[in-house]
Amino acid sequence: EREGVTVVLNARALPAIDAGAPVLHRGLPAGRVIEAFLDESGEPSLRVVVSRDFRALITGRTRFWHAPAASVSAGPGTLDIAVDSVMSLLRGSIAFDDFSGEKGPAEAVENGEMFVLFASEASARAISPPVKIFLDNGQGLLAGKTQMRRMGIPVGIVESVSAEGDRIKVVARFEAGQEDFRRQGAEFAIVQPKLSLDGFSGIETIISGVYIECLPGSGPVAGSFTAKSSESADLIEAESRGFVIKLTTDRTIVNPGAPITYRDTKVGKIVEKTLSPDGARVVLTASIDRKYRDLIRENTVFWDAGDIQAQVGFFKVKVDTPSIIAPDGKIAFFTPGAAGAPAREGAVFPLSENAPRQR
Repeated sequence: EREGVTVVLNARALPAIDAGAPVLHRGLPAGRVIEAFLDESGEPSLRVVVSRDFRALITGRTRFWHAPAASVSAGPGTLDIAVDSVMSLLRGSIAFDDFSGEKGPAEAVENGEMFVLFASEASARAISPPVKIFLDNGQGLLAGKTQMRRMGIPVGIVESVSAEGDRIKVVARFEAGQEDFRRQGAEFAIVQPKLSLDGFSGIETIISGVYIECLPGSGPVAGSFTAKSSESADLIEAESRGFVIKLTTDRTIVNPGAPITYRDTKVGKIVEKTLSPDGARVVLTASIDRKYRDLIRENTVFWDAGDIQAQVGFFKVKVDTPSIIAPDGKIAFFTPGAAGAPAREGAVFPLSENAPRQR
């Protein structure tokens, strides 16, 4: 106690940390682990001491987590392995910080104060009230590890995963400043690796594991949500990143994943296929890369370009079946004559069966 302040950290499963292991604040040595023990309830705990130079940082807003001895990050053509220190590698370490975003003084703590020891920095950063998310399938979800993301950026973490009736219940928490994901209208879907002849999507999940893509809401704060199917993850991502329009037709074999091309260059894809409310039409939701959105005008024409043309004698035959090259179909478009006004997001266009004559 002469060195600073002593606190107790409770953990459901105690990491491999011995007495003498370092306690770090933003990479700086700030204290040490005194002992590992079982508390009166039989829960594994750590008693740590923080030096007087860092004592003022231990407040009611402080969060402690297990800092792994080594971390791995991967990117295109790179694989980085970082080791904090020889001491951390031998004994493991504890880290702490304040992620609340609040300014001004916080409540000081006394010796013997109890804190939760989080499994990771991501878990420690997720400080919002819990949010329940119900899914049809929880394959690949891991408590304390699966991230909540928006446009690829972590915004929270899955705290627990359990079965409730015929559905999977996920309890998640979000980081400070991410309150919009707790509002009505927020949408969630699992992103998993998918392999098709059109390509490999969700490839980043091979390294990071599956994650839940999030779209913020704008209504009142809610505590429970129903996630979309994993097939709708592309739709959620499209609504965050792409320029979304609708295509309608009486019938089509085009499916989600089909590329949308302009002059044989891919500029978007189909992300959802549904029926109109009266069931009379097929509605395709299309996401156009925003850098190409100016190509979509009010008089733009779209058609099914995925059919195979064959010739038998003097007759041309259209084979109405998916091809090996484009298993989900293919959409093409162009703007005839003078370009009309730019199309609005959510605009609806008819989808023709055949390519129009281009002058």
